[in-house]
Amino acid sequence: MTSMLFHNLGIGIQTQGQSFFNSNAGLQIKCNDFNYPVNFFDLLNVTGSIFDPQGTCDPDGLDGSLPAGNIFSHTCNSFEGDAFANTSSFFKYNHHDDALRTPQANCFSSPEIDTTNCKVDYINKQSACPSNFTISGDPCGFGPGPCGPVIVKLKGKTAELRTAFDSLLDGGNTAGLLATVATQSSGHVKNALMNAAPYVSDTVLLAYLNKPTKGKGHVAPGHVKEVIVANSPVTGTVKAATDNRNLPIGIQNQIDAAQIGTSPRRELEQEIAFFENQLSLKLNSLSRFFLYDSLAVDGVDSVIDILKSQDGIDRELQLTEAYIEAERLTEAKLELDKLDLKGGFANFCKINLIIIDIFEDGASFDTLIADTTLKLTVEGIASDTLEHGYLQARAILSMVFGTRFPEHIEPLPQQQQLKTYGDSEGGNNEEVTNLLTLEDDPTAKEWVKVYPNPADKIVTIDYLFSSDANNVELRVYNVFGTQVFKREIQQQKGTIEHDISSLPQGIYLYTITENGTAVSKENIMIVR
Repeated sequence: MTSMLFHNLGIGIQTQGQSFFNSNAGLQIKCNDFNYPVNFFDLLNVTGSIFDPQGTCDPDGLDGSLPAGNIFSHTCNSFEGDAFANTSSFFKYNHHDDALRTPQANCFSSPEIDTTNCKVDYINKQSACPSNFTISGDPCGFGPGPCGPVIVKLKGKTAELRTAFDSLLDGGNTAGLLATVATQSSGHVKNALMNAAPYVSDTVLLAYLNKPTKGKGHVAPGHVKEVIVANSPVTGTVKAATDNRNLPIGIQNQIDAAQIGTSPRRELEQEIAFFENQLSLKLNSLSRFFLYDSLAVDGVDSVIDILKSQDGIDRELQLTEAYIEAERLTEAKLELDKLDLKGGFANFCKINLIIIDIFEDGASFDTLIADTTLKLTVEGIASDTLEHGYLQARAILSMVFGTRFPEHIEPLPQQQQLKTYGDSEGGNNEEVTNLLTLEDDPTAKEWVKVYPNPADKIVTIDYLFSSDANNVELRVYNVFGTQVFKREIQQQKGTIEHDISSLPQGIYLYTITENGTAVSKENIMIVR
């Protein structure tokens, strides 16, 4: 979300969990000007995970868009600091060395947001906030010249960072480090982990923390302190496992004091994510250029060539749609066959096959008016917002029948639920209620708990539903919104153990639905 000017608003930008298959994956808030006082928040993240790195301090400046470049109103009223509101997950905000673009300390919810001054002067909006939406001239928004070299640089930077990360994580040998943890003495294990610090994975740290506190194979408290501090700040799951060891108070205090800022491992992960996102933006911008260039008679074919050269499931989905747009229907069917074999794309395949059948029959979408069965199929796809394909189905229904689909806007948290910072009483440090997650309280009428996080081989889901709950399902989605697991929940109360050993590393969304409506959502990271 970039380059927008706001006046006299209650809230400047609000993000919520319904965005992009129930998370805000890929969303960056950059280059927005909140020039006037805002009644509540310049930026409010109600639910869902916002994209971790907001800008970057990368000295190479591969595309000129370094820090985030937002200008804040700095209203900072007593209700809540305005620069940022409470967010359901941590993210890092990189800003220019400029008073207007630097979040004030009492204007944002500091436990969730880590701010970094990039010490980069804000020259002008054109250079600091280049457009990713240019449809004429230079498609990458840099001024003269093609964007091909920029894309090559971004690809190279991403590959360079990934190679570096793979060599640093657990010293490039997670299996070997796990074997050391399982078989060696406390001293040998400590030395091995210190050699790999600060890039020891959660998988290895949790294996280390699960070793006995006494007897054969035990881990000395002093060694735990050295290892955890060297890799701090650690994730919530690792911190919880550390706390469960009941360490001496002095050691525990030293560990607690180290839980500030961002760990080098997380910094590198965020940097990789940032450049992957920038690469995706540039590829999208280049595709848009070809689609809107009136002189490019083969614009869609050029887009197809771009998509074919890229990896990732999102590119496969876009490639299918591009083939249909170019009326290369045989190739579109082949792509749908591949997606069908992968599983999790039933609705996407179904709606696109309907579109292909209509094209091949030389008919129009008005066919739905007479074919009530087909209409019901499209309506079913349009109603399932948790799977790919629903937007295409909604577009067809809007075009043929004028059907309107209102946006779902999640309600704001109540004032008493929000944290406040910088007030005379020192602030209210209660956590914000996640509006889409059932209360994690065994005494509550309904609750869901998903753990551990991060996870390795097994994820456990404990749940309790009211006696009148029905059609309850557990659904799991990867970061691209692809459903990778679904299971019906029959009992009112119980525990599900989900084997994730076959799933690749990454972030997954666990969703509990009741009658098709999501009532609980939680992001889980799989790390090995």
